[in-house]
Amino acid sequence: MAPEKPITIQRGSYTVQKLPAIPSPFETHPFIFKTSILTTWSLWVLYTACQLVLAIRFQYTRQEHVQWAVVISEILLDFPSAVLAFSIVLGLFSVPDEGPRPRYSLLDGPAPDVDVLVTCCGESVGVISNTAAAAATQDYPANHLRVYVLDDGGSEELCSAIERLNLQIASRLTEPAPIIYLSRKLGPGEHSHFKSGNLRFGIHESQTRFRERSNRPTDEGEPPDRFIACLDADMIPTRDWLRKMVPHMLLNDDLGIVCPPQNYYNIPKSSLDILGQQTDFDIYFSVQEALNDRLGAAMCTGSGYVARRSALESIGGWPLANCGEDYMCSTILSDQGWGIAFVSRTLIYLASPLILIARTIKKIYSMYSTQLNIDTIVSYEPA
Repeated sequence: MAPEKPITIQRGSYTVQKLPAIPSPFETHPFIFKTSILTTWSLWVLYTACQLVLAIRFQYTRQEHVQWAVVISEILLDFPSAVLAFSIVLGLFSVPDEGPRPRYSLLDGPAPDVDVLVTCCGESVGVISNTAAAAATQDYPANHLRVYVLDDGGSEELCSAIERLNLQIASRLTEPAPIIYLSRKLGPGEHSHFKSGNLRFGIHESQTRFRERSNRPTDEGEPPDRFIACLDADMIPTRDWLRKMVPHMLLNDDLGIVCPPQNYYNIPKSSLDILGQQTDFDIYFSVQEALNDRLGAAMCTGSGYVARRSALESIGGWPLANCGEDYMCSTILSDQGWGIAFVSRTLIYLASPLILIARTIKKIYSMYSTQLNIDTIVSYEPA
């Protein structure tokens, strides 16, 4: 079978190239994947049923309390994995397989405005500068790109470093994208809301500056082709990140956010990854999130995503939460009818915690933020 050829698509003034899709692992070997999932969890159900039968049959022995403690502990420990397995089975069997999401690339020519927000608070100046430099040197028209470093740490050292970085980039590029340093000032008793508050601040400031440059009235709504993109302080995008993410938004006006997978850049290839960090990412992004996308239930992955400004405006701005603001935002957007797309392309790299205690803290934070979303999302009200 001859390979599919690239197709050029014209959307208004924008030219997009459609490339052949690359199937995810479960789409490459669908029968093996489905059979293994069903077999594994059928055996788990059988095992649990046998445990319950034995516990009931011997419940009047001296070791009754030990037996029941073991059975209940095993069920509780396996419950999160069982829920994940159920969602995987649901995605595999309940929705027709329409194949992987196509790959797109924005070709040279007109491009929409994108404001890249780099959120930080106390991270190494070198780490933040690397991220800002990678964002500002994108293969993207510089007159349609601005990078905002949103520093909740209020670091004068970082502010000076960004000034020097602008000069360094200007000496190498003819038309560099500007990097703008911003740090918000909180009033007495004002809650910071951490990253979500920083994002809301950056979205508002970049909006204000755009209106001042273009002389747009403050009460005029957002055009559909203005976007923001967000990076954590340690996230390094590839040079074609925006060219490969933005076209998904241009070709589908109903999309509110598009999200890529994340990969670690500091785990040596020769390493066995004994902490299972890249393995966690591979399972989540290659299987779980790809299936969520098939179900129309993809979630914002927290960094590297591109969001439509008009979509955020329609839900009252970025939702405020102490953590888990990314999941909360995508859930609220979905509830309001906006689509969330997962784009399975390797475009974002981040630093991995290389010691066990740092890894443990990160996992605890992830678990806490997930629980916080469950507790607060039903009571969310736009500010």
